[in-house]
Amino acid sequence: MKINYTSLQENLIINQHYENFPIARFLSRELRHAVATVYAFARIGDDLADEGASSKTHRQSLLQQMKSQLERIKTDGHPNIPLFQDLQKIIRQFNLNTQYFDDLLDAFLQDTKKKSYLNEKELDAYYQKAAHSAGRIYLQINHLDQPMNRQYSDCICNAFARIDMLQDIQEDFKKNRVYLPIALQKKFKLKLTHDQFDQFNPNWHAFKHYWTKKIEQKLILGKGIMHTPSVRFNLQMRVLVATGLHLNQKLKKSKNPFKNNKMTLVDWGVVLIKGMIIK
Repeated sequence: MKINYTSLQENLIINQHYENFPIARFLSRELRHAVATVYAFARIGDDLADEGASSKTHRQSLLQQMKSQLERIKTDGHPNIPLFQDLQKIIRQFNLNTQYFDDLLDAFLQDTKKKSYLNEKELDAYYQKAAHSAGRIYLQINHLDQPMNRQYSDCICNAFARIDMLQDIQEDFKKNRVYLPIALQKKFKLKLTHDQFDQFNPNWHAFKHYWTKKIEQKLILGKGIMHTPSVRFNLQMRVLVATGLHLNQKLKKSKNPFKNNKMTLVDWGVVLIKGMIIK
């Protein structure tokens, strides 16, 4: 299997996607290596599921090869791909639950097979694998894997997954993949067509109000993650929660959330201030 990864020190995945990986800059060296390896694993799996001109069958085959490498780790075998050799080290070092990595791979495989979701319950089941698992791995790396922290983390991860869903509806539609549940499409009388994305009519605004309210509720329910015994971790979570709340507010105010709603330098300044005072 050819993947764009040589070693942690020369990690091409991290270099190419570092704009999506700012948290690594604020971690200790030990944790940074662990998180960077997990990020590379998730980034590669997501890319295989989502991008490139390869056929669906070929992409599924590559993801199954990743599962085979993970199985070697689970059975104390010897993976022969550098990424999984690095992953094996950090799984042992931090005693990480390999089921979470399996769940991530299952979510990536699901992306190659499932093109729509019936309702929010079905979508949330997908988020449990695609988003919650990553949050729980991060808790374990930080030695903060307790039941309440897992609940808080799940809420935060779910909120960010919902933010991504709203922002990426148009792009996902181009890939013939729709995360917006069919039940909500019917409830708000939404039509998924290219011209509807451009117009963003009152029906879409009504849905946006409903969806951003759900996001806000999830973020508020997850705010307890900012109050752990780790001061450094709490600071990260303050910035993370403040980022989610700020992004959600931008989406609320946006005339069309499918357009460019990326964070600016001013936005980041606001987030840092809010992160310091949020309770």
